[in-house]
Amino acid sequence: MRLTALLTASAVAAGTGILIALPAQAEGTGAAYVALGDSYASGEGAPESHYLEGDSIAKDGVTTGCHRAYSSWAFGVAATVQPADGILAACSGARATHLFGPNDSYPTTESAQIDEVGSSTRLVTLSIGGNDVGFADVVRGCVSAPGKRGRYDCRLEGRPVHDDAVRNLNKLTNLGVDTPNGPMTLAGIYHAVAERMAPDGVLVVANYPQLFSESIEGYRDEEYSCKVGTAYGVATATVKYDDALWMNSLAQEGNAAIANGVAEANRTLQEAGNTQSVVLADVDTAFEGHRICGGDKWINGAQLAGATPKQTSMHPSVKGQEAYCRAVTAALPGSPAPRCDFDQATQSYN
Repeated sequence: MRLTALLTASAVAAGTGILIALPAQAEGTGAAYVALGDSYASGEGAPESHYLEGDSIAKDGVTTGCHRAYSSWAFGVAATVQPADGILAACSGARATHLFGPNDSYPTTESAQIDEVGSSTRLVTLSIGGNDVGFADVVRGCVSAPGKRGRYDCRLEGRPVHDDAVRNLNKLTNLGVDTPNGPMTLAGIYHAVAERMAPDGVLVVANYPQLFSESIEGYRDEEYSCKVGTAYGVATATVKYDDALWMNSLAQEGNAAIANGVAEANRTLQEAGNTQSVVLADVDTAFEGHRICGGDKWINGAQLAGATPKQTSMHPSVKGQEAYCRAVTAALPGSPAPRCDFDQATQSYN
């Protein structure tokens, strides 16, 4: 069974700052608001206690492992626009192929995320592409875990981490990423989602934050590395400054591809006579001054269970979810007053 989280107006307090009173869906025509994408949309990075029922660690054939959290920024967007109904379909680990085909990564198979989008859908938010580049593998290959300091210099040509990342990034930016319909460019993906929506519907595409501080001040040991986590409460996991900057450059290139895809999708939608639009939410800028190794960070470091990194590693904390919410709502037409402050007491955005 498809496990989704209903985002209803009853989940948030009434108030001002409503952009649109998104109407309820007609049966089979899609929710008024649909949040699609990967872990950066599902709420991964929030405390595990925030996972919605049925979305916790996949282990028993019942839970999905999608790690949808009630502190996900999608709930803040819902609090801002107050849709009559909405669906959080984003799933941790999702790739572009899971927008258009089933996701059997976990014990409970999920249907294609795009199935939630239809002719009554006025707003879609989307974060996708990071897993197609294999960014989690890049981070695992660059962060030096206890006893594995040889992972330093992962950025060098000829290292598997470097070469795999370059190859995958080329797919994202040029060749197209794998989907059940064959390789699709980001522009093609955005077009395919938007054209399913209601006339004048808006697809908001969020880019990704660079993870690491660009200031060398946070990398002050003899190797110019930064502590990003602790294993067994003692041994440290670290990242080298030059490797951190290289990982940031991958995010920058990916974000440039996302921006280009948004522009191209709008062009092809207009040429086809469609009235839907695609807009870019610049999330990366919202994290300036709040990256790993840079002070008051809004992104988790390496969160380790023993020496094994948890999925929550290198994902936005609750503060990061709030930053995402502000960036996404700022991209909405009409510039609504954001309701992006997460209240721990009520477990809701207001």
